[in-house]
Amino acid sequence: MSEYPDVGKRRKNLLEGFFLLLISSIFLYPLFALDRIKNILALRINGVTTNNSIWIIPLVCFFSFLIIKRPREGFNRRILRRVLEFLFPLLIVILLGGFRSSSSRQFLYSFMVLLVPVFVFFLMGYAGIKHFKFFVKLFVIVCAFYSIFAIILTTNYWYFMRLLGNPLEYRYYYQFRARMMLGSSITVGYYLNLTIPFCFYLLSTSKEIKYRVLSLVALVASIIANLVLLSRANAFTTFAIIAIYLFFFKRGRRLFLRKLVFIILLLVVGYYVLGSFNLDRLFIRVGYGDDIIRINSMRLGIHIFTKYPIIGSGLGTYFLRAYTDRWIAVDGISGLVDPHNVYILLLSETGLLGVVFLLGVFVTILKGFSKIREYELRFTSYMVMLAFLIGGIGGSHLVNEINFSIVFWYYLGLLISQARIPNQETYAREVN
Repeated sequence: MSEYPDVGKRRKNLLEGFFLLLISSIFLYPLFALDRIKNILALRINGVTTNNSIWIIPLVCFFSFLIIKRPREGFNRRILRRVLEFLFPLLIVILLGGFRSSSSRQFLYSFMVLLVPVFVFFLMGYAGIKHFKFFVKLFVIVCAFYSIFAIILTTNYWYFMRLLGNPLEYRYYYQFRARMMLGSSITVGYYLNLTIPFCFYLLSTSKEIKYRVLSLVALVASIIANLVLLSRANAFTTFAIIAIYLFFFKRGRRLFLRKLVFIILLLVVGYYVLGSFNLDRLFIRVGYGDDIIRINSMRLGIHIFTKYPIIGSGLGTYFLRAYTDRWIAVDGISGLVDPHNVYILLLSETGLLGVVFLLGVFVTILKGFSKIREYELRFTSYMVMLAFLIGGIGGSHLVNEINFSIVFWYYLGLLISQARIPNQETYAREVN
């Protein structure tokens, strides 16, 4: 019998490899698929083609759930049940608000943009148990590539436009804030800020030099990219994350020396960026130019909330997800179709009840983070959530951009998978 391979073991390894490929595709699709791919067989609303992720991702999640072996019991499973307890009444509130929508297609798409990424959270809540290290390394590798590509694309956009055969304009020749596969330059910056904590985690915990070097490259490249992309909110969030790590992270060997070296590296990077790129936009005072437009849009969102304070105006009723005109007006108050603030958008569309139930979801997840036994990972979990909360002040990507939302819930699901019961050995046997 020793002459023949273990067919059962090979089949198990093949199935596990296919499962990892399937799960990884959920993360890679919003980041790397071109818009022309995401538009295939996508819902059309008033002539605007949306994103086919609303049906592709649930399909992949369904097949993944058929393959994955879920543990019979565990602390993370209890957290997922608790999240469902808040999620169901939230969905009821959203459906009730949908009766105010003037377009069933607009509401359906808005509903799926909010709901589909949550499927990913539950899937990763199980998938991350056994393959956590693999996914963290994947995050850092992709972050390094995306950061470097963002820098190159922003400073050489004219070259890529010429390759695609598009007509050249003078504005493309120098530091153009280009749209990437994930979304706008602002969306890319939010994604990088969510991933920076994973770079710190791999840098501080990996015993392999190649991954420590890779995480450092990803970290430095993401900092440079967030500066070059010229978003003040993203730049502020980046430096807030770094400052918190420097002042509050307290584990690891030779910690003081590492922090000193990192500070010196930051100074070198800052000197290089200031001398190589035009960062004037980052130093414009708040309250001028585009800021006034965004503030007016937030006021519009607050006005809509005062009209429908309990269950909101309904998803996509006023703040459309698929549109041709970026301006809207309600009761004589005009603003952008996106209020650029996730809190105001949620208040206006789901009301106080919706926000309370969604708050319950996030509080439950934070409680789950507190049960992660590894200090470095627990700190990372809090920082990912903090990066999102700060970024939400200047963007509503969680609710109206499915690409970003998939990545965000993917991260949360992976992190919550590490909230374990005390009996680790029994738990490990159940998932193997």
